Amino acid sequence: VPASAQLPPPAALGVDSLNIFWGNGARSGSGDASLVRASRKAEVETAEDYNWVLANNVDAVRSLSLTAADIYYSAGDSVYGVPKRKTNQMCGDAGEACAEVVHREDGAALRVSSMVWDGAGTIFAVEQESGSIQRFACGSLSTHLMEKVCDAPGAHSIALLAHSSTSSALMAAKGGALACFCVVLSIVLPMF
Repeated sequence: VPASAQLPPPAALGVDSLNIFWGNGARSGSGDASLVRASRKAEVETAEDYNWVLANNVDAVRSLSLTAADIYYSAGDSVYGVPKRKTNQMCGDAGEACAEVVHREDGAALRVSSMVWDGAGTIFAVEQESGSIQRFACGSLSTHLMEKVCDAPGAHSIALLAHSSTSSALMAAKGGALACFCVVLSIVLPMF
């Protein structure tokens, strides 16, 4: 990317061993990408070997979460998913729809502000519309149902901290404080 290029501000960031992924927080026009992947290699042959547009379907990405094979991102009232290694046609371009991967059982709007993958088959999300921590199955880009884990009014971000091979702690940021939830074999209990 030329030093003189004006890029939209990134709003969400993820990294794996090969690439950096980001969602743009505000696009200045439809020519700007919604979701981008860039190589972590310092030396590349061409600009095309460095930077790939994965999606071009939304104006502002709020959050993203990487799994082994896919990237999930929230924007507007939806959560979308695309393969991480996608290199050819981006979704949102020329009428190709981007996969909406979750919805609430009651059909209410989603306002996902943060997501985290548990390293297995679940993504946990802060859903601001309902003021709760939700989870959904990942591993395919088909539509999944959001399932409420617990109430978390005012929470805006989430992180997963591993304690051992059988338990982890979900940390949700809420108004400058952290709330901690213990996850043991997919059962979520408040920690005291």
